[in-house]
Amino acid sequence: MNPRSPLPILAALGTNIRKNRNALGLSQMRVAEQAGLHRTYIADLERGARNPSLISMARIACALKLSVSDLCRGIDNHFSVESLKNLSNQVSSRVD
Repeated sequence: MNPRSPLPILAALGTNIRKNRNALGLSQMRVAEQAGLHRTYIADLERGARNPSLISMARIACALKLSVSDLCRGIDNHFSVESLKNLSNQVSSRVD
């Protein structure tokens, strides 16, 4: 796997963030302001380039008027038990 390519689970979360943000007609800046985060962090999440904390996910979900579970809906379709065995190695080998 290319170390710069997003992990499928993070890319799926990013897609969910972008789809829900666009559905509300919100800019990345507006979501960031409402969530108390930086706009570039939202952009990085939407690209699957960052692994958010649960607190960040809760802040984003709130800004998008969603529950955390709704924000994460369907991302479990993007990994398997086999891929989870390698996930920690992939994440720890990434250089930010």
